[in-house]
Amino acid sequence: EDVAEHAREYGRVGHSQKTARVREDGRPIILRRDFDSTDGGEASVHFVSLQRDVADFVTTREAMNGTDVTDAPAVKQRVNNGILEYTFVERRGNYLLPPRSLRSLPPAQP
Repeated sequence: EDVAEHAREYGRVGHSQKTARVREDGRPIILRRDFDSTDGGEASVHFVSLQRDVADFVTTREAMNGTDVTDAPAVKQRVNNGILEYTFVERRGNYLLPPRSLRSLPPAQP
């Protein structure tokens, strides 16, 4: 439950451990999914997330970065800090989708 204490005690924090802090009533505030790709002949991973508000996305990203636990001697931004040690971002794109009530398309008629 206390990621900063875990960082000090064990010298390492996990990705899921950091994101588990961002919950409401025990549930994540965003829904994240990923899929593998070989776009342009390069192995990569694409992440898609759904959230009610962009602030939920920002809060979750801040938790994943774990900058609040880097004061522990062994944990730094890219060392012993979850998957940040292994993944690197070349490009990032953010696309906002308005709520269904504000979209210009007619409602679905299944």
